[in-house]
Amino acid sequence: MISPDTRDTLLVMAVLFVAILLTALRAYGDGDEDAAETAAAIQTLQPAHGDVEALRLAKLFNLAGEENHLDPLLLVAIAKRESNLDEFAVGPEPRFEIGLMQTHGVALNFRPGYCTKALEGAECQIYTGAAFLAYSRDRCGGSTWRWLGSYGSSQCMTEEWARAHKSTKNARRFYDLIGGKQWP
Repeated sequence: MISPDTRDTLLVMAVLFVAILLTALRAYGDGDEDAAETAAAIQTLQPAHGDVEALRLAKLFNLAGEENHLDPLLLVAIAKRESNLDEFAVGPEPRFEIGLMQTHGVALNFRPGYCTKALEGAECQIYTGAAFLAYSRDRCGGSTWRWLGSYGSSQCMTEEWARAHKSTKNARRFYDLIGGKQWP
């Protein structure tokens, strides 16, 4: 038999557990339509990502996009082009590009202050890549083609060069594939 005090304690714990669970479901649940759209795009480009992983990444892409005034689907297309949406990807020598957004060199100057080691985890990788793309946009101006050219080379490229380059063409192809509506 359970004592009344133990029963009351268990009841309070159960109520707290349900409250925490509901909060988590609201934060990570299907109610966020923008995250659901971005998660669907991630799964289109990388079917190996399950629903939970795609939603986790989608929320990060959406937040980074919002903070840097960038289309999150553009960020997803870049991550597909750069790493095949693999947060553990490491590029070849001599640049050793890191993570989802394959950032390196000057781009690492844009990592958030809470990212103390190179680029641990998807959040640091996505925020660093988004901040560097926004920097490229602001520094180079012009079209999205030029931003993407700068993202890959750390230099402002001509419109013609950027449109002809394989990596920018691939980003555009992925963007169109996932239903990007406004090539910025």
